[in-house]
Amino acid sequence: MKEKRQSVRMDEFAEKFANVYYIKLLFKETIKIPHEILYTKLKEHFGEVDKVSTGELSTYALRKHVVTYQGGEQVPMQVMITNVIPFDQTTIPEMALYQCWTCDDAKELLQECQYELMVGDFMAGGLDHIERSQILSQYIDILLELLPECVALYWPHSQKLMPVTAYLQSQWNNPDLHFLDGGLNVRFFNIQDSEDMLVDTTGLISLGIPDLQIHFHGLDHHFVIQYIHNFASYLFMNGDVIKDGETMDGRDENERWVCQHEESLIAPKRVVLDINANQFAAGNRNQNDSIH
Repeated sequence: MKEKRQSVRMDEFAEKFANVYYIKLLFKETIKIPHEILYTKLKEHFGEVDKVSTGELSTYALRKHVVTYQGGEQVPMQVMITNVIPFDQTTIPEMALYQCWTCDDAKELLQECQYELMVGDFMAGGLDHIERSQILSQYIDILLELLPECVALYWPHSQKLMPVTAYLQSQWNNPDLHFLDGGLNVRFFNIQDSEDMLVDTTGLISLGIPDLQIHFHGLDHHFVIQYIHNFASYLFMNGDVIKDGETMDGRDENERWVCQHEESLIAPKRVVLDINANQFAAGNRNQNDSIH
């Protein structure tokens, strides 16, 4: 594999931005959706809510959360929910199973799931990503309260499969970060036939923020995973604020690691903010030439 350090622009990957963000709720058995109770709960949490459509796809407009389009037109964003359908387990990529850190046996969890419904937002791409993600996380909390039969969630944008308990028992102290319990996946890879390792994230690019990537050796991978975990929360709260060539603290404030927007080394293809860990960088990251 050739590895090159070549800066890329976020707008080259604009198609990765999710104009519609969706999550799958997974069940052992088919269930009935309590639409009227859901409508009442939505009004309690979000204020003025309009029913837009009902049926196989039901949508609700949140009138206090408005997207302004070119020309000045203002349209409230919507949340949506589909009917329950049989779940095709083959739609979950193998990578999601290998990189599932929220349960002991991802394949066993997957085997339990026989039905699905899809939830998400609509016409919300123009919202600030913090506002948008908070709406989504609150919406999922409402649904999980109303649908206790749900056993797992699958987040296609972050490729994260997780039991419901892992989402409800948030790993973040700040409630503003609750969305990242499912919307962010931190992955770890051992590079074959070498001592190199790679940690990256999936999920941020769907919100218009670069994901993260660090290719390294000689560092404790547990430290690096936590480092990327914390770095991702910083980007989530602040946006794409780090420019190419700027540095972030490494193991402490005296160690500076250079950042650059690049194309990801591991699929899915996306923009990542690559972190060059100086003497710990792998893949000849400190040299101008590339390697095989």
